[in-house]
Amino acid sequence: MTTVPPGEEPVVVGVDGSDSALDAVRWGAAESVRRRLPLRLLHVCSVPSLGRDW
Repeated sequence: MTTVPPGEEPVVVGVDGSDSALDAVRWGAAESVRRRLPLRLLHVCSVPSLGRDW
């Protein structure tokens, strides 16, 4: 695990494919430029169960 110095954490934006999430990505991109920080986009999806307990 990499440790990020305080004040250098990336701007993190959750994305789910909605219009409001796209607005959040635009905000996050502008904020990361303004703060000179990396932008990290986070997307989570669920995988349907196949009915088996693996």
